[in-house]
Amino acid sequence: MNVTSWSWALGASALALAVLVPRVALACGGAFAPPVPTPDAETTVVTGNRMVYAVSGERTVLWSSLEYTGAPEDFSWVLPVRPGAYLEASTEAWFEALEAVTATRVSAPQLHCAYDDSGSGCIGCAGGDLGKSVYGSGDGGDGVTVVHAGTVGPYDTVTLESQSGDTLSAWLVGKGYVVPDDVKPIIAAYVAEGFDFIALRLAPGYGVQNMRPVRVVTPGPVGLLPLRMVAAGMGSSVAVTLYVIGEQRYALPDLEESELDTHELAFDFATERSNYADVRASALAWNLGYRYLTTFADRGALSKRYVDLEGDSLGFSIGGSTRGTLAEIYFAQAQSDAGLTPLNCSAVTARLSEDRAVKDDALPNGELTRGALACGKADDIGVALVGLHPSRTWLTRVELDLPREALTRDCVVAPSSSQSPVSQFVRAMKAENPPADCQQPLFESSLVTRRGAAAWLGMFGLALASRYRRRSR
Repeated sequence: MNVTSWSWALGASALALAVLVPRVALACGGAFAPPVPTPDAETTVVTGNRMVYAVSGERTVLWSSLEYTGAPEDFSWVLPVRPGAYLEASTEAWFEALEAVTATRVSAPQLHCAYDDSGSGCIGCAGGDLGKSVYGSGDGGDGVTVVHAGTVGPYDTVTLESQSGDTLSAWLVGKGYVVPDDVKPIIAAYVAEGFDFIALRLAPGYGVQNMRPVRVVTPGPVGLLPLRMVAAGMGSSVAVTLYVIGEQRYALPDLEESELDTHELAFDFATERSNYADVRASALAWNLGYRYLTTFADRGALSKRYVDLEGDSLGFSIGGSTRGTLAEIYFAQAQSDAGLTPLNCSAVTARLSEDRAVKDDALPNGELTRGALACGKADDIGVALVGLHPSRTWLTRVELDLPREALTRDCVVAPSSSQSPVSQFVRAMKAENPPADCQQPLFESSLVTRRGAAAWLGMFGLALASRYRRRSR
């Protein structure tokens, strides 16, 4: 079988070690907007939440990308953080590359079609750009200390500490941030637990279309942005896609892990679509939604080239060239989003096979640093790998559709009891509207070759045949 390339055009913008790794709390900030005037209207302003979580013994980094609907002047985002945390701008290309490689792809079921003589058989067919402070620093007055203030990308941002949740909420409201009344007790609880807060909003002159992902860096293997804040701005449920980067596969032990029922997966040859969305929703609906799916997990995923169930290479066309690995996609997409010609980043991607731990800063004895894993201004991979050995690093993708009631406590991210890979490629087991000369197999036998099985089944009037390829997400 010849190996071909899947070419996907990305948007120009898109357990031995378990005891050594601490459990860490996952979270993301609350996005707030003024309440809508009609009592029966939906108050949701955040329609989706994507996060990347990198954890090592040295620090934790959380990237967040929000899908927000509403007026730009009404957008406020408040994140409880551990002291010492700081905010940086990130790139949409980071999320686009992660999505491109790890998204589930459903292949058509294997059918028996008209046989030919070919013998081929049949297969289913950055550092933040700190600008002028809008608040200054030092004592913010009224019991609030401004630890830092400035701009990051399109956002005005401020880091605060206080001994009183009520005082901190009042300070935010006084500065024009939206803080709903039902969120103020949550802020007070985090203040009592010793958290600081990072708040951000769109700077004057920027619209919703200018929003970009941000990352929060916290020293040590500790929690970043507690999940209790997610309920703010959400509807009856919240869809979350979480990528975890660490030296093993990760899980969410506070929730129950679901498995996709592949026997219910059906592929419609007429529309070239599958019912994956429905099967996925069913898997996440059990236990009142207190569940999650691990849809991808693999070691070395940043630099690995993937081949689908048909033997075709996974590739993505960016800037006229095909990129195969996640790192290649990320670097090329970051340049494309910036309107630049993609750079040659092969020397950087080659370092992802090294077994040296990545250091944050340059040192005189030649350690591998995060800067050595950046290409141009695209530095998210280097930031993610600080404290990790690139060749040992896992990427895990989990998906959730949590009910609002599940957002009353923080969610723990911990090493999984299973350290087996999870593939992004799955095979549909049912066929709908198959081609007229193709039938689903009555059975498969591992004792008979594909050509021999074709001859045997021909006795019963079943013609076996030339390959028919189709695929769908």
